[in-house]
Formats: sequence, C-alpha cells, structure tokens
Amino acid sequence: MITEDDKHVVLDRLQAGETQASVAKDYGVSQRAISKIQQSAKQARGNGKPPAKNRSAKTISERAKAQQKEYLRGRRYRAEKKAESNPTGRNQHSEVGGQNDPQPKTADRLAKEYNVSPATISLRKKGD
Repeated sequence: MITEDDKHVVLDRLQAGETQASVAKDYGVSQRAISKIQQSAKQARGNGKPPAKNRSAKTISERAKAQQKEYLRGRRYRAEKKAESNPTGRNQHSEVGGQNDPQPKTADRLAKEYNVSPATISLRKKGD
C-alpha cells in the first residue's frame, strides 16, 4: 500500500521523467496503480480530464429532449404503419406507374423527413 507521503514522492519521480513502470517496480505495485495516482493528482489540480461519464457535452435537458424526439418519431412511425399499410391500394400485381414500382416505406419516408437513417426510425418501434 502506498502512503500519502509515498504518493508525493511518486509524483515527483514521474515529474522528473521516470516511467510509471519503473516507479511501480520500486514500490511493488502495478503500473496501473501508479497511473491512477498520477490521474488523481491531475484531476485534483484541474489539469486532468473528468471521468468518462461526465465528459458528455450534452446537458441532461438536451439528452431528455433528444430522447423525447426519438420517442415521438417512433410513435409517428407506428401510427402511420398502423393507419394504412398500403395507402395507394396497389399490390405486387399493380401496373400503375410502371410495373412493380416500389413504394417508399414508412421508415424511409420519415427518415428522409427527419434527416436520419431508416434504421433509426424503425428501431424506436421495438423499444416501446
């Protein structure tokens, strides 16, 4: 176990240019333990990056708005799929407008409108 005094010596040695591995060997600990000491010191001084879960640029309200938007897109997708599965009344045997012209799928149409991928639209239906 490394004491608080040892931590200061470790940091001084790292500052002087010694490698984490050589310092770890001298103290009988892993290189990871020395790395954590160094990271803690940087964060305490305000020079280190915050933990990964706090690095997000989005605030909680922005995330909530994005989730709400996804939810509403999914609701619209399901409602339009359910309302009328074949709005033109055509089937695979129809020859109106050219033989077997593919009709745009609901997910493709909404994806274009929302400027996202069709997979993004259709995934929301499974999550609800």
